[in-house]
Amino acid sequence: MSRSSEHTEWHDQPVNPQPTREPAADDRVSSGLVRALTPRTAFWAMFGLMFVISGLWALSSPPMSSPDEPAHAIKAAAVVRGQLSGDETGQPGGSGAVRVPELFSQLAGLPCYAGLPEVTALCQPALTGDLAAESTAVTSAVRYNPLYYAFAGLPSLFTHSPATIYLMRLVGALLASWMLALAVRTLAELGRSYWQMAAFLVSVPPMTVFLMGSINPQSVELSGAVLVWITLLALLRSPHEPTLIRRLFRLTLGVLFVANVRGLGPLILAVIVAACLAFAPWQNLMALIRNRRTWPYAAACAVSIAGGLLWTKLAGTLSTSTAVAFPPWADSHTIIRKTVASTNNYLRESIGWFGWRDTEMPVWTYLFGAALVLFVVIAGFALGRWRERIVMLILAVVVLVLPIYAEFEQARFIGLFWQGRYGLPLAVGGPLLAGFILQGVGRQLPDWIGRRILLTLAVAVAFLQVNALVVNVRRYVNGANEFAGWVTYDKDAWLPPVNPYLLIALCTLAWLAVALVAVPSANGATQAYME
Repeated sequence: MSRSSEHTEWHDQPVNPQPTREPAADDRVSSGLVRALTPRTAFWAMFGLMFVISGLWALSSPPMSSPDEPAHAIKAAAVVRGQLSGDETGQPGGSGAVRVPELFSQLAGLPCYAGLPEVTALCQPALTGDLAAESTAVTSAVRYNPLYYAFAGLPSLFTHSPATIYLMRLVGALLASWMLALAVRTLAELGRSYWQMAAFLVSVPPMTVFLMGSINPQSVELSGAVLVWITLLALLRSPHEPTLIRRLFRLTLGVLFVANVRGLGPLILAVIVAACLAFAPWQNLMALIRNRRTWPYAAACAVSIAGGLLWTKLAGTLSTSTAVAFPPWADSHTIIRKTVASTNNYLRESIGWFGWRDTEMPVWTYLFGAALVLFVVIAGFALGRWRERIVMLILAVVVLVLPIYAEFEQARFIGLFWQGRYGLPLAVGGPLLAGFILQGVGRQLPDWIGRRILLTLAVAVAFLQVNALVVNVRRYVNGANEFAGWVTYDKDAWLPPVNPYLLIALCTLAWLAVALVAVPSANGATQAYME
């Protein structure tokens, strides 16, 4: 067999649910992990674990401690009360006044520690008065698409206490965990998806989990983007008729949230779709287009994208009525130069930069997290075909150039605004594309190699994730300065609703459970299509 034909066998082959070779002795080396989980069991296990983890993050931070959380909370409370817009008279561009319970009016003045990492959450004033009484509050998210807020605001209809904020966070965590679990089920249905499961784990960095535990529409955007990448690649590279409808539903769900969270959603989807199509064998794409069972879901995706575009256009999400007073020296050249110079910050923010961009992790954790991602990406790039390598390179260029384009277009309205998390829906495509390349290569190797690599990466990811939660808890309990304690705290310190030691212990157990669930979930070669 020539090298070219052998290389072709590594890629784009439909999954064969029945293994053709007798497992070697080394394939059974990890007896406790070899037994496969059914896709349904993998879904429920990962759904429960991710909800617990994101719920622990929701409890670990005081109210209004994530980026723009007051604005998002007020918007959510307004949307569920039928206010899709607000009174922008006399307000800064993009902001508007709405009528919400007094709870949210008081929250608008928080937090007292934003931008001050050495200040603990103890400075937070108590909420007083009738928190259920109707009041006026101003939100800078008044023009944002209402889809996410229609879910997040539901708890505010039934309770008006500080606990309402935690409940609103948990709604977003529930939705995001659901979509991530659907992505895991898609991988479990492929069978022997060790590399793809490893790529999934590194594509959910601490920043994503932090946002899942916040009132922030990016919680569902990021999880939805992971779901879109995985289901579309599965549809195009490993077609399988019995799972077609399930995959199409998951794709439609992910598209719905990605297209209707931010104004850039449709553009992000266009890049994702283009990258996946470039990765797909032509015959698989044409077969999918000709299949009439695909058409209703394609139409639903088109409606979702059109709805996102229409809202952005009519509400003016990406523009304001007046330009900001931008410094005269900030011409186009300066904007581009400053954006390029901020690339290092964008990369760190993509891994984990918490609070109001005031809580950094230690430098070694950024290096460690980047190493996990690069391990998967470099392996996939090295073993991919030329077309696949070119797609990965173009995607990397787009991720680097998108901040420059966005800043250039929006600086005259809102100033320099880009944060690394804004590019995550595209950036996660790098490891996920690499994972699908490595799937084909991995099928030529003994299973025990894939299992051991996946387990090792999963434990490393757990270590990174737990460290991130420790950094976040410490920041609010003791402050982030160099003299603040890591283990002990004062008796009068601010404490989360759950004891911080218990939070960290539960998070550690949950992430270790994720590592133990990931291997048998990816191991379902013989059971992948039994349901």
